[in-house]
Amino acid sequence: MFMLKSFRYITGYVKFSGKGVFPERFLNLCANNNILVWSPKVKYGELSGYMHINDYKRIRKIAKKSCMRLKIEKRRGVPFLVNRYRHRYGIPIGVAVFFFLIIYLSGFCLNISVVGNDVIKTEELETKLADSGIYLGRRIGEIDADIVRQKFLIQNREYSYAAVNIKGSFITVELVKTDEKQMKNTSKKPCNIVARNAGKILKVKAYDGKVSVKIGEAVAPGDLLVSGVVELTNKTTKFVHADAEVIAATRHKLEVFVPFKTRQKLKSNETITHSVLRVANVNIPLFLGEVKQPYETKKSVKKYKIGGVELPLKRITVDFIKINYKKIRLNEKSAKTLAKQKMERLKNKQLGKTVKSSQKGKFKVTKKGVFYSKVYFCEENIAKSKKILK
Repeated sequence: MFMLKSFRYITGYVKFSGKGVFPERFLNLCANNNILVWSPKVKYGELSGYMHINDYKRIRKIAKKSCMRLKIEKRRGVPFLVNRYRHRYGIPIGVAVFFFLIIYLSGFCLNISVVGNDVIKTEELETKLADSGIYLGRRIGEIDADIVRQKFLIQNREYSYAAVNIKGSFITVELVKTDEKQMKNTSKKPCNIVARNAGKILKVKAYDGKVSVKIGEAVAPGDLLVSGVVELTNKTTKFVHADAEVIAATRHKLEVFVPFKTRQKLKSNETITHSVLRVANVNIPLFLGEVKQPYETKKSVKKYKIGGVELPLKRITVDFIKINYKKIRLNEKSAKTLAKQKMERLKNKQLGKTVKSSQKGKFKVTKKGVFYSKVYFCEENIAKSKKILK
């Protein structure tokens, strides 16, 4: 029914009415001449109904034979719209440009959706996909899904499987994470395991290769822990990719410095907001001027969807919060407090959860500031792969 109504609207039709002596004869003559009349209503010599615009032009003789006087009540359809706006050239030009853009843009990548990504941040993954050959705005005909998939897997060992599905202007990338065992077996090149840091061996768990150290033995950075050169029973030598976990007790000395003369960062209530409209891979700035003073930034991205489908349209908003600096001079007590806080951040960044104990920190006060040093005792994996040069 919908298709029939659409066809009638495209071809054009009229609603007509008429008065006369023989309305029934009029309908019979229309049927004999293959003229379609739908929804006819006849009452006391009056007739109304609908017919195609081309058929209405053919019924003059039929109306005269049946003694009917006809008139048009309503006109519906595309031909009447075109006739009404025939002198407004901007409308057909705009329609033509619209369809041209639809057809032209359908040949470009307008949306990329990723399924199964829980390893890499979204922005970083978009960069990696672009390096592999998938990015917004690229012509669909230039994308070879197999080559893109292979290139992505070679460059990103975090994933063991990738599939690139292209449907129209939309691309879906399906990813499967690589488990730890697969990660370890990815590289088959012969290598040794050497010490990353100095320490005392506590535990050795070798997966492949020949263990060269004993429990309780002290090692220096670069010392051989597990050899990738294995002697077989027939006195031949085999090169393997050594793989092991070597836990050692290590010692790390960290040092920080806090000057007496410093600057204190103060946030103000002054904020400047700049927005950019990103269409596919093109950025359209929605602001004037630029920000030159020291600011902290806060970024937000608004995505647009229609019917659950993400459009190649984003609004990126960046808030620039003005920063003021105030020169201050610390006393010795304040400098030592800041030094302890700075040391704690450095420890968490460099050593993390490997720390088991520590010595008491030592301060050294100079004219310029305070030095603070502290020794940490850790238990960590010191295994490091080193390629065997044959």
